[in-house]
Amino acid sequence: MSQSSSISIPVGNRLGVPVELTDISQTPGGTIYGTTPGGTRRVYNRNVLMTIRNSPHSKTPPVNLPSIPGVTKGAGAAPKPIKTKTLDNNHGDDDLFHMDE
Repeated sequence: MSQSSSISIPVGNRLGVPVELTDISQTPGGTIYGTTPGGTRRVYNRNVLMTIRNSPHSKTPPVNLPSIPGVTKGAGAAPKPIKTKTLDNNHGDDDLFHMDE
């Protein structure tokens, strides 16, 4: 019985470039990864993130966002401060309590 030799099968990423399985856990060239709430790990490289940065979908706020005062934009003019009257009823020291003599 003859044994067949084993060969490694390259795994391609989304761009079609072969990726070695030993390189997946490393971050060569500044690879950034994030984890979704379901536990899926999304791997990004710097070039992809720089491309996404210029996308119209990444602009904040979106062009067609409705204008809601106090929510999506400032409430307008700043609220006027409330003016309070100061009472000047300090006419010197008062007795704390009246003492009978």
